[in-house]
Amino acid sequence: MTHFENEERKAEKEQADYYMNFIAMLNSNPQSKDDMKNVKKFLKDIQPKKKVEKSSRPKKKYQWNERVQKKIEARKRAEQNM
Repeated sequence: MTHFENEERKAEKEQADYYMNFIAMLNSNPQSKDDMKNVKKFLKDIQPKKKVEKSSRPKKKYQWNERVQKKIEARKRAEQNM
């Protein structure tokens, strides 16, 4: 693991800890029904986002139009001949 990955995981863990502590404090003593509704709405807004899966290839393969495809192939051939 790189240093940056370690730092990122540490930051994510801290964020989750703060979030859980905040939830515990808010839910421990609601004063009224309106307070609880506002708390739930607020929690929904600040909930940590789920990570998007990283994939090496896109799920859908896009095709270039014919003119662009020919230019790409010509450029590849030119690079190979160098």
